Amino acid sequence: MLYTDDRTGFGVVEVTNLVDTDRRAARATGPLARLTQGQPVALHGRWTTHPQHGETFSADWFAPSTPVT
Repeated sequence: MLYTDDRTGFGVVEVTNLVDTDRRAARATGPLARLTQGQPVALHGRWTTHPQHGETFSADWFAPSTPVT
């Protein structure tokens, strides 16, 4: 977790992508404040380019997922 706002539920997290091998790590933003470190999730949203932080995944929502082994 890089940033969370418990009042609004907004969070900024660094995620490891185990599906798209071209993007192994990324920054994601959205209603992610309740995520815990290491929790496997599927993020649903779109890629955006933030003027200050660059390529960012803007999540609309997330769902728990099964860990990949």
